Amino acid sequence: MFKSILLAGASLLVMAEVSAGENDNAVATADYFESVRHSSPLVRHFLQNMPKGGELHFHLAGAIYGERILEWAVEDGDCISEDQVLHFKDFDQTCAERGYSDAAAVQMNPDAARQFINAVSVRDFVPSSGWSGHDQFFATFPRMNTEWNRKRFPDMLAVVQNRAAEQNEFYLEMLKTLQWFEMGDMVAGIENQDALIHDMDAFYKAIMAGPFGESFEFLVTDAIRQLDEAEAKSREIMACDTAAAQPGCDVDTRYLYQSVRLGPPAGTFAGFILGYELIKRDARFVGLNLVAPEDWHDAVRYYDAHMAMLDYLWQTQGPRNISLHAGEVDLGLVIPSELKGRIRKAIEVGHAQRIGHGTDIFYEDDMFGVLALMRERGILVETQLTSSEFILGITGADHPFDLYRQYGVPTALSTDDEGVARIDITHEYQRAATSYGLSYDELKDLSRNSLTYSFLSEGDKARLLDDLEQRFLEFEAAVADWPLQ
Repeated sequence: MFKSILLAGASLLVMAEVSAGENDNAVATADYFESVRHSSPLVRHFLQNMPKGGELHFHLAGAIYGERILEWAVEDGDCISEDQVLHFKDFDQTCAERGYSDAAAVQMNPDAARQFINAVSVRDFVPSSGWSGHDQFFATFPRMNTEWNRKRFPDMLAVVQNRAAEQNEFYLEMLKTLQWFEMGDMVAGIENQDALIHDMDAFYKAIMAGPFGESFEFLVTDAIRQLDEAEAKSREIMACDTAAAQPGCDVDTRYLYQSVRLGPPAGTFAGFILGYELIKRDARFVGLNLVAPEDWHDAVRYYDAHMAMLDYLWQTQGPRNISLHAGEVDLGLVIPSELKGRIRKAIEVGHAQRIGHGTDIFYEDDMFGVLALMRERGILVETQLTSSEFILGITGADHPFDLYRQYGVPTALSTDDEGVARIDITHEYQRAATSYGLSYDELKDLSRNSLTYSFLSEGDKARLLDDLEQRFLEFEAAVADWPLQ
């Protein structure tokens, strides 16, 4: 008995010494960060090495740098038109016969390559009369070519997973649309859609009674097949399960099915219906989202209808994880009345458990009430600082990032479209640290939030959070050996 007490006491002493050592390293790491705060290169080095958990808001199509797009276009023998749009090469025509340039010729010409890379990103962009950062940002996507997104899906996965791992991220929730154009064609013939949006049950039945409903099982199983094949090919590209495995192999990846808020409302509703089913059928699909510029005509006109579609599915088919782009607008992009109520409606009608961007919170009729609602329900705001600057011109104190934090609303950092914006997740952490004076402990909280508010199962979430804490311990021990300034 006495021996057991002695052993237990010794064990507690050792644990206390380890905890004290770990705490000392954490304090020393925080002190180091403060000592280098005004050195941009050292802050970048620190944050690149800091564990950053995961990322909850980024679009795969916008995550690829223009240089890589051009490389793949050369490999595939694709063409690039004078207006910098990527075109697949027809087997019976050369690029020249179509009036285009060979991608290989573009790549070999420094000026032409620069023009293409600038066209599919915001690199070197300067706003001009009639063409804003918002215009340039969203114009990049059609230039990339939708079919290219399908063809290079596995390569894109490998690129973003490796990039995440190299920046000490190990979890991704990736926004991805599957079957969009197929669905659009299948619901195009539905009549009286503007009347049907006022009767969601009738609207749902009209969609399911037509070609979309008839092909629904195929659309679901084919989407899963596409993901199966893309993930398998991606792992092959990264040499996973071999001695030469690349770091991206260890990045845990899930998907948010995104419906598109442009075009007739039946297309958006069909996307929600398909996404709802995919979440039910396949654990890799962990949530649903709604994408495309929130200020465009259809997005504004049908905003309430889109929220009602989600509410209908929630009430009739049960809850799903939902994150919504909401409030990604500002005064000038839309008329003042359209700035009100977007975030509240996304939460109360659209059942959003996370909000993407949320930059127009200032225009809510009851801003403090919405902030309290978000705090009480734990509605995380997915914050993309660089994206907000280019799309909306909102930076620094004009951005609500500090407001959300001040009122206890959880936040996490994401890149949105790192290829288009020419950034990475470390850049967003650095921007947050320098623009808002965040401490090391506050940066750690942002990292934790990226897992705590993920749509993972509770078991997987706990596993990754434990992993994150271990990585913090290892990082802080390593920093202890860095030269202090």
